[in-house]
Amino acid sequence: MSEDARPAGGFDALTHLDQLADALPEVCDRARQAGVGGWLIAGWDPALWAEVKAAVAGSGGVLALGVHPWVAGRVSADRAVELLDGEAPPVVGEIGLDHHRARSDADRAVQRALFRAQLAWARAHDRPVVIHAVRAVPEVLHVLARDGLPAAGGMLHGLHSGPDLALRAVELGLHVSIGPLILGRSPHRIVASLEAVPPERVLLETDCPEQPIGELARPTPAALVVVARAVARVWSVDVDRVLKTTGDAARALFRQPVERSGRG
Repeated sequence: MSEDARPAGGFDALTHLDQLADALPEVCDRARQAGVGGWLIAGWDPALWAEVKAAVAGSGGVLALGVHPWVAGRVSADRAVELLDGEAPPVVGEIGLDHHRARSDADRAVQRALFRAQLAWARAHDRPVVIHAVRAVPEVLHVLARDGLPAAGGMLHGLHSGPDLALRAVELGLHVSIGPLILGRSPHRIVASLEAVPPERVLLETDCPEQPIGELARPTPAALVVVARAVARVWSVDVDRVLKTTGDAARALFRQPVERSGRG
């Protein structure tokens, strides 16, 4: 099947399309032609949530709203819960821990309180979560083991850990999302995780337009196919199979209709 005839079974599990608001129609058309028929748009800073909601309305994407660990200290845990009460988003994220940004015990405690408060809101309201974890995957998994993941599930975005942590994440109920890091110079831990994790628990993301993909400095969801090709090589299947398997998993997690096509 040619590139321009590919079924739009792929789903980009994390984007920031609010940053491409001026070009949304073209961006969406290009994605569908490439085989990507859905995307999640994540609002990580309440100051930008209005732009994120506008991008969702303009693109047909799935809305996620959360208070990112980078915003911890500016938005308190209590305030985050108030904001979520006001918006009631269908997906909560990005939330999580970032120990690259928070170096002191005090700063990490602030991030942890913010993370736990939003997890509690998601559990109470049956919402899936999108989790950011940088240099903090064991700590994130510890919080989930202690507090519990929402019954609706969630995803660990931008997987960069080895198979032990990836499998632990899956055991706790998470999906793991593969992004541009699989195209980097040292993808060995990601490849090992892909070989260990059940395919139905794997999602794909571009994190566009913030993360370069190949020669694309500011990619769009159409570049998800580049990530899918790397996964296809690991799984020894064709790229359309990867797009459909991961796309179906994303749609199930985010409660979207499964894309139907003539191919099985």
